[in-house]
Amino acid sequence: YIASDNFSMADILFFCWMDFVGPMGMGITPEMKNLSAWHERITARQALQPQPSFKLDMRPDTAMCSGFLFSKK
Repeated sequence: YIASDNFSMADILFFCWMDFVGPMGMGITPEMKNLSAWHERITARQALQPQPSFKLDMRPDTAMCSGFLFSKK
């Protein structure tokens, strides 16, 4: 990881920055082996995998989120 032995805010911010500048030609190059390995580890994280669509039921007596129905009673 970028700043410590654990995933941190530094990894999140740097990952976002790399995704922002990558299309401008300033991303990770093949020569940057450690950074490439870091990027592969980060993109393999479950949080970055496709997620089910978010659904919200706005009826006043219920709250629907990600397919689960919660009663407000």
